Amino acid sequence: MISPKFWERNASHFKQAFRTGAAALLSLYLTKALGLAQGYWAAISSIIVLQSHMGATVKASSGRLIATAIGAVVGALMIGIEGNAYLSVAVAISVAVLCCTPQRLRDSYRLAGSTVISVMLGTRLASPWATAMERFLEVSIGIVVALMVAKVLWPSRARRQLLREIQQGYSAAYMVFKAVIDRYKTGTTPDIEDLLAKVRETRRQIYEIRQQASYEHADAGFSDELIAATIGQLRLIRQGVDGMELATRAIIDQKLEQAANPEVEQLLNATSIAFDRVVTVPWGPDADPGFFNLEEPLSALDHKLATKGFSDVASQCAPDDVMRFHTFIISLRSTAQELALTGHLLGKER
Repeated sequence: MISPKFWERNASHFKQAFRTGAAALLSLYLTKALGLAQGYWAAISSIIVLQSHMGATVKASSGRLIATAIGAVVGALMIGIEGNAYLSVAVAISVAVLCCTPQRLRDSYRLAGSTVISVMLGTRLASPWATAMERFLEVSIGIVVALMVAKVLWPSRARRQLLREIQQGYSAAYMVFKAVIDRYKTGTTPDIEDLLAKVRETRRQIYEIRQQASYEHADAGFSDELIAATIGQLRLIRQGVDGMELATRAIIDQKLEQAANPEVEQLLNATSIAFDRVVTVPWGPDADPGFFNLEEPLSALDHKLATKGFSDVASQCAPDDVMRFHTFIISLRSTAQELALTGHLLGKER
């Protein structure tokens, strides 16, 4: 018996397996009803095209449809000119692959080549053009079925997943931020490579899913402009956290820390609160982030660093220590300001 936890962890995979089987079955029945003898081409197309998100399915569908058309036309032309000798087939495959040079077709060039082989070596009809048309129809049916299943059966939108991935990106940056602050306060040097690897992974996920989301209609709650803005803010926040991490790889002079407190401590706490709210508050049309106002701690820190007392302490420290401390402060200020702007962006959208 399948445990509830096992189902919860693998529910999306089980759903995708069922959707794939349903799409293949429907493709086979449709091609049989239409009298297309090689309906397995439609089933194969539906299996390949059907993705976990609607946007990814649309993207895969357009590339496969165009690549199939290219392979069918090239194969029919070549068999009419040079016949179906193996050398002619190889030349036709090369031509079809070259026709898939544009970026959006590069992932589908294998489909163009396989269609060439099907048309040139699998011709059963009197005309190679009839075979090419039959193959194109079979693939088109499979694509249409995949789109229908993606739309109707447990539909999942890439745009919604993108929002979750963006929030995960903020969460990964927050984990690094907390580790860096712990390093700053305690003087220890914990290994944060796993946390940095998580940041890189979320960056890759956001890039991939954003491409898929571009094929879907915009949601009412989150516009394309807001998505672009929050991704841009995330990039700037990561840069700020990276600067803090670099500055704390060596122990910062305690005299500088003490001279800048309690203002630095207050800004660190306020930034942590803002980070936590970005990460934990659900993003959605009805969400109220309630982001913390960082203007006061930022202004207080600027005032403290401009005082004669802090300047006197800094003049007694080694130049490298002073430079490292100011790098930490500049990066912290940048992180805090970008987090505040992220809150304003999300609040303004509502």
